[in-house]
Amino acid sequence: MPELFRVALDAWGKDGFLEAQRRFHAGHDLPDDPVGDLEFESLFITWFGLQFTPAGRRRKGLPSAAAQRLETAQDLSDIERRFLTEAAGRPVSFHHITAVDPGHSIDLEDLLTGDTCRVLERTASQTVRRGGVIFARTLTLDGTSIMIGSGTTLLPPDHRPNFRALRERLAAGAGVLTTLQVLALDDELRRAYLDMADRIRHPPPPRLQNTDGDPLAPTTLHFTLQCTPDEAFDALRSLHATAAGPEAALEDPDRDAQGRLVAFSLDWTKAGNHLHQNWDNTILGRIDVEARALTASVNSKPRATRLRKQIEKRLAGRVLLLRTVTESVDAMLAPTRTRVAGHRLRGALDRRLHLRERVAKLPHPSEAGTGHDHGVPHVRQARALHDRREGD
Repeated sequence: MPELFRVALDAWGKDGFLEAQRRFHAGHDLPDDPVGDLEFESLFITWFGLQFTPAGRRRKGLPSAAAQRLETAQDLSDIERRFLTEAAGRPVSFHHITAVDPGHSIDLEDLLTGDTCRVLERTASQTVRRGGVIFARTLTLDGTSIMIGSGTTLLPPDHRPNFRALRERLAAGAGVLTTLQVLALDDELRRAYLDMADRIRHPPPPRLQNTDGDPLAPTTLHFTLQCTPDEAFDALRSLHATAAGPEAALEDPDRDAQGRLVAFSLDWTKAGNHLHQNWDNTILGRIDVEARALTASVNSKPRATRLRKQIEKRLAGRVLLLRTVTESVDAMLAPTRTRVAGHRLRGALDRRLHLRERVAKLPHPSEAGTGHDHGVPHVRQARALHDRREGD
């Protein structure tokens, strides 16, 4: 278990861990398995140790677990103490990736403070792309920079203007924010990152629309006829604009013994399609006639309005609208959404119980192994920086 997690868990206990999970994921469902969560190792652990303080103890002026360690530890080396001091004072911010050397380094520009650095990063430098935005904490010690804690989701380049606008609004004419100002925005920035990452990982469903660009809204017009089906067909057949002739427009005809129409169907069409240039025609709707009943079905409200006008124009004085029935796509999906909402509510309650059970099983720091790193977060990184500096 990472040293930083042991330090914080020892300082705040299991109740503190639960509070940290709720605050870290504010506005989002708690993960079923906190330790296995996508952001746990990459972002939560460092935040838990470097910045989190339980609400009750924060009011008493107690600092973070890392800051407490700095104040009380007597066996920290100079490089360890410098590393921990620098890390505890660094915020997590949004960084524009300006250059990438795969397997070696990433060049970053903090979109809030304007600071730039080149971080040594072997793994992430092989997956990120120039132009993207990464949510991370950077640390520079003796001229060498690294990332300690970063979000797992790379934000696309089109997010950059949002952060520049935020910086200009909050900087109040200063141009950029200070490190302390960004630290004070910790909860807000993390919530913004989690919201954006969630939208990227779970994009909203596409807007459903027809080829006219109208929102889908299945609509049926119910009329009563004051004429025979034959008269109705003669008046309406031109709505099938692409039929080769009257007989081609007539679908599913039903006739009586004398050969008169009793029922029929007719497509409402137009030639071509502005959205799909290779289409010869577009079916806009369908008309069904049976005896004195006429129903017209379309997939949007604007088409329903247009078709009603066409029917009433062609059958003037011989047709009467009885009712219009529109079923929205939302209404069609409502039963499914209700079931999903109920499942999520039950899942949220189950997750809270599961989280408590999971934390209850976590080993106490005294049982997690001793080692020789003094419980200092990323101490091996600190020593690596020191050794690299000594070798220069």
